[in-house]
Amino acid sequence: MKPQEFVKQAIDDITKSVKNILLDTSKSLTEKDNLIFPYLQQKRVLKQTVEDLDFLDEREFEQTTTCKMSMQK
Repeated sequence: MKPQEFVKQAIDDITKSVKNILLDTSKSLTEKDNLIFPYLQQKRVLKQTVEDLDFLDEREFEQTTTCKMSMQK
C-alpha cells in the first residue's frame, strides 16, 4: 500500500469520529466544538500530507549533489 492510502484511511476514520460526536445528542454544542476541534486540526494536517505525497510521487527528483549531512558522519 502507498502511504497516501494509509493517510486517507486515517482521514476517513477522523470523519467518522466527527460525525459520531455531532450525532451525540447528550452533549452541548460547546462540548461538541471542544471535542471536534482537535480532530479537524489532525484532518487538515493529514490532507496536506496527502497533497505533499502526491506532489512527490508526480515528480522525479534527480540527486545532483550528495547530501551534506551524510558526508559529515
